[in-house]
Amino acid sequence: MLATAGVDHDMRNALMPLLLHLDLLSLQSDGSMGPSSALQAPVDTVLRLANGLLLRIAAHAATTPPERIPLRDWWQTVSPLLRLPLPLDCVLRARLPRSLPPVLTQPNVLAQILLHLVVHLRIGLNKTGPQQVRLTAWETRRGVTLSISDGAAGDTRHAPVMQPAALATDWGLSLVRTLLAHSGAALISGSEAGGGTHFAIRLRAADRKAPPSRREVEQGDQDASSPEWISTRAPLAPAVPLTVRHRQRLRVLMIDDNQALTDALALRFGIECDIDCLPPLHALHDSVAQIVSLAPSIVLLDLNLPGDERPIDVLRRLREQGSPARVIVLTGNPSATAVQAARDAGAAGFIAKGVTPERLIAALHRVSDGEFVLELD
Repeated sequence: MLATAGVDHDMRNALMPLLLHLDLLSLQSDGSMGPSSALQAPVDTVLRLANGLLLRIAAHAATTPPERIPLRDWWQTVSPLLRLPLPLDCVLRARLPRSLPPVLTQPNVLAQILLHLVVHLRIGLNKTGPQQVRLTAWETRRGVTLSISDGAAGDTRHAPVMQPAALATDWGLSLVRTLLAHSGAALISGSEAGGGTHFAIRLRAADRKAPPSRREVEQGDQDASSPEWISTRAPLAPAVPLTVRHRQRLRVLMIDDNQALTDALALRFGIECDIDCLPPLHALHDSVAQIVSLAPSIVLLDLNLPGDERPIDVLRRLREQGSPARVIVLTGNPSATAVQAARDAGAAGFIAKGVTPERLIAALHRVSDGEFVLELD
């Protein structure tokens, strides 16, 4: 599996420069069929292969022995991670009654599943009204059902649903289905177009017993020590104070040992009127001093680099020194564990290699405006 992970990482390192060059060709094209169209199909095929390798890695991770997890306790640990992809004004709310039995699952796998579902939900959030993402759980005779939805979906126990086979087949949902299947759980429904977005998954209960009565559930929810909803909000202020909110000119420093990637990024960023590329770094040697002297506004940092420093340590030292540079991790390892480690070290964004150039460029500006950006696929 380690070899598979290495192959996947190498494929993503090779694919992203191709995607960037294809994007440049398409921007320069007059719309007629040309080299860009001819190359796109094989690139898409290799990208699907890379995603397939990552699915195999995920499936292997989901075969580790499950643990007995009380959902309320687990939620207190994982909710800050799941809050990261959401807009600053969006509230993440959870209703997890104490009457629920523990579930049998791997905590990191469940975090990865919900992280991908939250990223998917973010796309459909209402941009004009109050925003919220809600997670609710209830016990059935077949286990514990966990539903996650945006505010438009209402009570997901009675919302219009589509069966799993009819759901979108993008890579993030494919990963969710793979992780669930190998951990003994299942994606049992999803949202209908126009009816809000929601997903419901079924987890195995640790204790096979009859579900509690409605009265027992209501008493548990009304207990003063067990509030019905647990809300997780964004911090009161971004990690770096910001005074300018309009689209500003960016100074971008790339730190990656893949020169083909940094060259392709420099070409693509070069046609943007508000992005200046600094000379890239290809290894980590006295890197904090170099970053400070170059004074970038955005740093794109790989997590797998040669040199005498670890990227995570560089992140921490920049934060400790109060550097105004906002660091985006750009990596081929889009796992929940890697996201949490990067965020804890001070990263302002986390992007998986292979995202489209449009999403990458938009992410740079969103991070500059104070958001934490998470692009997993």
